[in-house]
Amino acid sequence: MSAEENLAIAHHFFDSVWDKGDDSVLDKHLAEAFIEHFPGMESGRDGFRRTAQVFRAAFPDIRLTIEDEFASGDRVVHRWVWRCTHRGDLFGIAPTGNRLEFTGMTIVRLENGVIVERWSNIDSLTMFQQMGALPLVGQGSTGARASGQGDLP
Repeated sequence: MSAEENLAIAHHFFDSVWDKGDDSVLDKHLAEAFIEHFPGMESGRDGFRRTAQVFRAAFPDIRLTIEDEFASGDRVVHRWVWRCTHRGDLFGIAPTGNRLEFTGMTIVRLENGVIVERWSNIDSLTMFQQMGALPLVGQGSTGARASGQGDLP
C-alpha cells in the first residue's frame, strides 16, 4: 500500500477508537498479533482493546486532535493532543472530575493495510499532574517551594 493509503488507515483508526469510542475498527485495522511497544501495555488485538476500554472508562469524553501527521513507506506518525475529563478510575487513581490536556506522539507500522506495531510517547507527567496524582514541580507537600528548595534552574 502507498504511504498515503497507510496514513488514511491510521488516521481513521485513531479517530474511530479514541474520538468516537468505536472499537469495531480494531478487527479491520489492527493485526491480531499486533505488537505494542508502550511499557506496561498489552500486545495483540485483544490487549489493545482492553487498553482502549481502560482509557475510555477513565476518560469517556476523550477528544484526540491530530496536530501533525505524515507517512513514509510503511510508517505513519501522529503528533496529537488529548483532551478529556477524568471520570473513572485509572491505574488506581479515583476519578477527580479534572479536565486534562496532554500531548503525545505515535508511530505505527502497517503491513497490507493493517497496523502491526505501535510506538507511543505520552506526556504522562502532565496527565498525572492534572489528575492530581503528582505535585507540580516546586509544589511538593513538604513546603520546598516556600523555602526555595526544589526550584529548577
